[in-house]
Amino acid sequence: MPTDIRLSILGAPDSGRTALCKRLNDYFYLRTRDGRNFRLKAQETDMNSSELLDEADGILLTFGLDKEHGSLLGQYQKFVHDSYWEQRKAFYMIGTKRDLLNPSSEYAKYPERMTSYFTLCTSVACTFVSALSGSGIEELCCSIVTRLKQNQVDQVHPIGPSIGSRLQNTFERMRSWGLDMITVIFSLPVPPDINKDTPDSDDLPVISDDNTAWEMIKTPEAIAYSKRFAAPENSIFKPAPPAHKIASTLILKRLGTFERFNTIFVRSHTNIPVPQPRYPHLKEVLITDFIPGTMLLECWDSFSAFYQFRIACTLRRYVSQMRCITSDRPGSIERGHVMGHLFHPYIFNGPFRDAETFRNWIAHIAHTGWITSDELFRMNNPGLVPPPPQLNFPPDCDWTPVLTHCDLSLSNVMLSDNGVLWIIDWADSGFYPPWLESMGMRRYERAPESWKRWFSFISGSPSPGLDTIWSHFIRKAANLGSDDPRDDYWPPPIRF
Repeated sequence: MPTDIRLSILGAPDSGRTALCKRLNDYFYLRTRDGRNFRLKAQETDMNSSELLDEADGILLTFGLDKEHGSLLGQYQKFVHDSYWEQRKAFYMIGTKRDLLNPSSEYAKYPERMTSYFTLCTSVACTFVSALSGSGIEELCCSIVTRLKQNQVDQVHPIGPSIGSRLQNTFERMRSWGLDMITVIFSLPVPPDINKDTPDSDDLPVISDDNTAWEMIKTPEAIAYSKRFAAPENSIFKPAPPAHKIASTLILKRLGTFERFNTIFVRSHTNIPVPQPRYPHLKEVLITDFIPGTMLLECWDSFSAFYQFRIACTLRRYVSQMRCITSDRPGSIERGHVMGHLFHPYIFNGPFRDAETFRNWIAHIAHTGWITSDELFRMNNPGLVPPPPQLNFPPDCDWTPVLTHCDLSLSNVMLSDNGVLWIIDWADSGFYPPWLESMGMRRYERAPESWKRWFSFISGSPSPGLDTIWSHFIRKAANLGSDDPRDDYWPPPIRF
């Protein structure tokens, strides 16, 4: 017995809603993952109906792709935002008459780029279809069934996970618990008051401004320390090191936009060892306590396999601490801007009001980046059709914004002389999906294999498919960014 899904279709008389209604009414859709059948029951209605969601499980807002539709999309956005914001996942904007598009137009060649942009700007799902040819109908049904799982589709006949799925989930939970117990036993010790602030000592040098601070990197001690940075064969700090030892107890680096605030936040909210910042009046540089010890980049390969394991256990505990700290919105800790080497080191994106908008942004940019790959393929392979994009996020992809370092590398972990593992360089940190920590670790392709083997143990592995999406995303991550941080949430209300 199929499960009925009730659809109400809205739109102007020439928006293609009637043809779409006829195509969808009594349309059967088979969900392949569990063999479940659905039957769509479609009816036309209008925006003035006071009981839209009482009469339907999903609302389709139609507009014709053969006509100017900017103002209509603006009306749809206002309608959903003003009256149905909490129920927005039940709404879809449907571009009809897809078969009438000019084949060389952006809408026809790369429809996902356009629909993902509309979704980014409106937070309402969007797709293009042709009611006459049936193009896009099956994809629309799949989207409806997937999104409405949270509403009424699976409430009448809920589907529990399969036995195999339940066993796998139970095994993963037990495995994770077991690994956490192992890390407790073997991780390196961390003093409970490691991040307790200490007052400035009397022998700290007087640094009145940034110019004075920069002059201090010219001392023999600073120059010698810089040479040490560049000495390792696999050093990423050639020829200019990012940090300079300017006194026996102080180290200096150029201040990242969010770095001072991030450093203070992590020190006050976790027991992860982070050097204490000094001289808060400086604008261009960050000066912190110098930690006597060795950067892992210098010494990792000299450790035994067992000691490398203990370091990995310690880092796994640090990551677990960070993931206990969450936020309602992604981005930098203080203001929610998205910036850094995982995105773009000099361009500000966001701030995004929630994880859903952040996800929609990544989806749109990934589609934009895929177009570059598509065009290169066509140029290098005339006459061949490129493979379709694989840009659907895995269903188990976790988008909860958790505290993330974003740059856990051998160069950002220090082992002090007394055996404490310190994490430095919090410039790129913020609240991001948990899998982004793994992306940050794996971007260092030149890292030794003895370090790479611990990535999944320390930070987990991203779901299958995310690597492909991210490879397209990173090509165009600066596309919708700004040279300066924005003051308000982005994107603003759509204006076509």
